[in-house]
Amino acid sequence: MKEAEEAPEPDTPDVVEEGQPFNLYTEIRLLNGHSDIVRKLAKLDSKRFASAADDATIIIWNIESGQKLFTLQGHSLPITCIMTLKLPEGINKSVLLLTGSSDRQIRVWNVDTGKCLHVATEHSGSVRCLIPLHDGQLFASGSEEICIWSNRGNLQYKCIRKPEFAPVMAMIFIQKDRLVSASDKILEVYRLYNIKSDDNTESHKLSFERTLDSHREPIQSLVTISDKMFVSGSIDGTFNIWSAITLNLVRCVSSSHNYEMDKKLYPYSIQHMFCEEQRYIFAAIGCGFCIYDIQTCQFIAKKAVAHYSKILHLGLVCNGYYLATCSEDGSLRLWGVTPESTSPTSELRSPVTKPSKVERFFRQSQTLDAFPMIEPDLLGECLGHSGAVQMFLDFGNDGLVTCGVDGMMIAWKNHEHEEMKRCTQVLELQQSNDFII
Repeated sequence: MKEAEEAPEPDTPDVVEEGQPFNLYTEIRLLNGHSDIVRKLAKLDSKRFASAADDATIIIWNIESGQKLFTLQGHSLPITCIMTLKLPEGINKSVLLLTGSSDRQIRVWNVDTGKCLHVATEHSGSVRCLIPLHDGQLFASGSEEICIWSNRGNLQYKCIRKPEFAPVMAMIFIQKDRLVSASDKILEVYRLYNIKSDDNTESHKLSFERTLDSHREPIQSLVTISDKMFVSGSIDGTFNIWSAITLNLVRCVSSSHNYEMDKKLYPYSIQHMFCEEQRYIFAAIGCGFCIYDIQTCQFIAKKAVAHYSKILHLGLVCNGYYLATCSEDGSLRLWGVTPESTSPTSELRSPVTKPSKVERFFRQSQTLDAFPMIEPDLLGECLGHSGAVQMFLDFGNDGLVTCGVDGMMIAWKNHEHEEMKRCTQVLELQQSNDFII
């Protein structure tokens, strides 16, 4: 691990060490079923996930076996958003799958039977985002307008937005029953009201409050940090930290002053962000990434050039052992601090401490006020797609799943875990009457 220094940024990304001794994901399984770009993945439980593609279909898979469980058909145009909705306790179907499409429909699916339970057609344009509200009692959808729905897909309220507003691209739900939506360069703030009629039946209404305008270019990412803060990221290379209570701008963090560059390619655009421990913002900035500590107002990790093209998705995987990044260059890369042991699994099973994901990524306990500034090492690379890798899901010991523009999904299996499973199966056969030498 290198301490970050003031030095010229490299022009090319790192090359992975020969043999990839620290890469757990060296066994693969190809998952074929779609005929067009696979853009969205959603985790249903510890063993199942859903993939959604431009071929207008959704497929439910078993990650352990790679088996295709159901193909969900009904949409007529590409799927643009996907979400799982956990229903309140006491309802038999614990998880529903919701999909939005360019065909202006929202469909509600039973993931255990593959049946479509409801079709909503109230939107006037492509449905671009879905978010849960009130612990799954409601959900919201964003398009030309914003709609509030019951968890069964019944329309509660349709909010007609101002005609000058661009379509909604992302939404979050914050304190005081406020909904924040991103459209082009601005954030719109709405208030959700609970209304009781004379017969004590409840309904909901969405009322516009104000706009928040501070980005120079369209907003690509909108993420909750905590009950008190949220963050918006733009293709202008900045992410803005907002107070969820006062709606004031707390801090503007910029990655570059010359953000457009030649031909307005926006090489420092923020494509994806997530937050850990209500403190650390992980952001994909162009073909690199950074980790920002909100408490100290400092970057604690930076990699200016991590891929050959823009990073589309990033996340901590393997319980924080790696930071995974996937890119338009067709690769998934694994970053972290080079471990002392050549067996990552042995380190993960250490009974001495139970560090957080961020502590595990930095390979140290947070005994000080902040982690030191570092430049992560390239620990592994997963190459299998023939084009851009859109996103991935982490399944712990069962590995990762990636999806891409080639219409394929790849299950990257933890080779040490797979070897242990095979050894266990052999032992079980030896102890049974079916084992023949």
